[in-house]
Amino acid sequence: MSLEINNLSLTLSNKKILTNINLNLEHGKIIGVIGPNGSGKSSLIKSVSGIYGYDGKIVMNNKELSSMAPVELANCRAIMSQSQNIVFDFNCREIIEMGILPNKKKINKQEKISELVKTCKIKHLLKRKINTLSGGEQKRVHFARTLMQYYTMDTVHKFIILDEPLANLDMKFKLEILKILKNILNEKVCVIIALHDLNIAYNFTDKIVLLSEGKVFKYDKTNAVFTEKNLTEVYQTEITINKKKKRINYF
Repeated sequence: MSLEINNLSLTLSNKKILTNINLNLEHGKIIGVIGPNGSGKSSLIKSVSGIYGYDGKIVMNNKELSSMAPVELANCRAIMSQSQNIVFDFNCREIIEMGILPNKKKINKQEKISELVKTCKIKHLLKRKINTLSGGEQKRVHFARTLMQYYTMDTVHKFIILDEPLANLDMKFKLEILKILKNILNEKVCVIIALHDLNIAYNFTDKIVLLSEGKVFKYDKTNAVFTEKNLTEVYQTEITINKKKKRINYF
């Protein structure tokens, strides 16, 4: 099973955002999506999540994405958007409970919430209103909601799709989220994650989609994509790589 993208193009407000995207995103991998601002990272994430309409073909678990009903789609992919606009003043427990899917999989809701709260280190936030939290705290709560959705899916092959989930987080919590994703990963899970931090992408992903001006510049194993030539050309600034320390340098 995989996520197959064939000749994907996206136009928003008469502007071409993505052009002729062809990818095969396999299970058992953490796949990073990187590129400069405006290269199409979030647009690609929203397209494969089913948020944006598109031209071309996206096949998830052998089924065309556009033909899937919302509940069916939610049952095979959990998503975390770059930002969430919460109009009503829900508390954090209620936000996490929103991840519970209406399917036949039986879970102990309170037990799972307690587990996620401990895993994501947000016990002290549970009774607070979501709109009173800092941006980083809100990210951690929404990550827990995304995990709740993942754990209540009753399909075999699953996708976790994250649009810059590490933004506004302290390094401690960035590493915590990456550790959680590594622990979840198995041959039946595919993690697709848009990232800005090249050092994190270099050290924590298995494969990389490198975007440039709405097109795939390179898609391969992380070490194959992360060359000084590739990064310098796409980011239009001189980038060097210390392969021994696995560090990206650009100043």
